[in-house]
Amino acid sequence: MFDVAVIKFDTKTVFENIADINHNYTNDYFAYDFEDVEIMQSTNIKSIKSQCETEIFDGDIIKFKDSVESEVIGNIYQTPELIEG
Repeated sequence: MFDVAVIKFDTKTVFENIADINHNYTNDYFAYDFEDVEIMQSTNIKSIKSQCETEIFDGDIIKFKDSVESEVIGNIYQTPELIEG
């Protein structure tokens, strides 16, 4: 998973801004073709499991332990078998 820096629709290319070891972005980019990426939208909500927070994205599958703890256990793209019918 990576943060998208630029999407060029004319060339169907997605660019990832590269960060250094200290998470400072550089002026370098990785380029990916549209068919090689799945764009996901953050919900700006965090899952909390044992004091560890995980960002929840549109399409994530969440398991709730109680009213406080929840866990991202997969998503509809990579683990569709987790969806209950």
